[in-house]
Amino acid sequence: MYSVSHPVESTLELFHIQTNTSLQFAANLSVICIGKPNDQQSPDIDVSGFPDSHVVSRNPRQNLGK
Repeated sequence: MYSVSHPVESTLELFHIQTNTSLQFAANLSVICIGKPNDQQSPDIDVSGFPDSHVVSRNPRQNLGK
């Protein structure tokens, strides 16, 4: 009998209260980009589908640096 062990990747979570949506991302990232996608870059967390996202820049910002 063989046992295969898969490492479990730690995740972090942001929670959007207005839409009751959980946003998960890898805990090992030193920088998280949050915003709306543009022609050059796609953010780690895309907020374009959230209410009032029209006020968010299409130039994703880097947040949560360790």
